[in-house]
Amino acid sequence: MSTRHPKLHALTVAIAMAVGCASAPTLTTAPDPARMYGAVAHRTAFEEGQGAQAPVAEPAPVAGPTPRAPTDVTEPEKGQGARTGIFWAGVAATALGAAMLTGFGIGGRVTQAQLEDGYGDGDLSYAREEKLRDRGTVFNQVAGAGAGIAIVGIAVTAIVYGVDFSRCGTLAKRRKDCKSNTR
Repeated sequence: MSTRHPKLHALTVAIAMAVGCASAPTLTTAPDPARMYGAVAHRTAFEEGQGAQAPVAEPAPVAGPTPRAPTDVTEPEKGQGARTGIFWAGVAATALGAAMLTGFGIGGRVTQAQLEDGYGDGDLSYAREEKLRDRGTVFNQVAGAGAGIAIVGIAVTAIVYGVDFSRCGTLAKRRKDCKSNTR
């Protein structure tokens, strides 16, 4: 700090303080909490205690076609026929897959028994052994495919049934909160 011009130094400090304070916002009073976000200015009539007595303004008419009100979920919908068809297709796939699994699984077991009998008797030729092994492999593959079809059928059936239940459709048993439909 320079001691040669103390008056100049005091003047510089006084100007700096004046400019600094002039550029800062002045707070003459504390902010009103009622004007803050979420306060009185932003409250609804219900929050202010007027409740249902507050007048409700009607919406202005919209030019153009009248907007449709959402339909009741208990009314028959366009997708009900598709859901019913997919549901029964899932049931059919489950039945077909289960029949394939059972039938070809039994066929594979019979082929395995024939192979074991041929080994036990000692009269099994290489050609017959190869034929039985190939048949057993095919039976196992088809039985596995049947199991896969049955699993997919069960999944489709369960999903469609759940969707129908949630939409108060005709597949599921009536829930208490659904209006009765003609079945």
